[in-house]
Amino acid sequence: MKKLLFYPLFILVMAHSASAQDAGHTSSVGVNLGLSAVGSLFNIASYSTGTLIDTYTVPAFQVTYDYGIKKWLSLGGGASYQIMGIRYKNYEYTDSNGETQTQNFKTSVNRLNISVRALLHYGNSNQFDMYSGLRVGVTNWDINTNASIPNFDKTRDFKFNGTKPSTQLILFGFRGYFTDNLGANLELAVGAPHFFSFGLNYRW
Repeated sequence: MKKLLFYPLFILVMAHSASAQDAGHTSSVGVNLGLSAVGSLFNIASYSTGTLIDTYTVPAFQVTYDYGIKKWLSLGGGASYQIMGIRYKNYEYTDSNGETQTQNFKTSVNRLNISVRALLHYGNSNQFDMYSGLRVGVTNWDINTNASIPNFDKTRDFKFNGTKPSTQLILFGFRGYFTDNLGANLELAVGAPHFFSFGLNYRW
């Protein structure tokens, strides 16, 4: 986990040390909820199990920070956390005596994404900010189950586990401000940790 935090912090420190800055607001913090494609993948996995199950996905909670190097360029980072899982009902298995048993249980998945990102800003004014960019980082998948089935593979319905690299292309982002500092934001993107996010933004 310490390694996950090192790279975003390094980029933020480098951004603060840059000497050429534009006047005005240079820092921006966003708090967002993100929608991901993981819920759809869970549904696909559920059809392949051959048992009665249902899935759940909570929107990803995300915090971002961006620092303006130029009026048209900012560097920053983000952290996203999402909870999801599968509930198994009447799952059949063979016990140590060779008899068929059923059990209800849950497998939960927690996804933590930590990334750095570079944004290109365009068409900006004091009231709004539009941008596109690239986000690169790592995603840590933590899978847990309360099943008491011998030799049960908790990753059986998942193609991911542990820490994986992640890349996101931010197609379009928009920030609109109600006051000089406080506003709302949204993003459309391809890749982890979301394809759409929305929330509040604060700049100074």
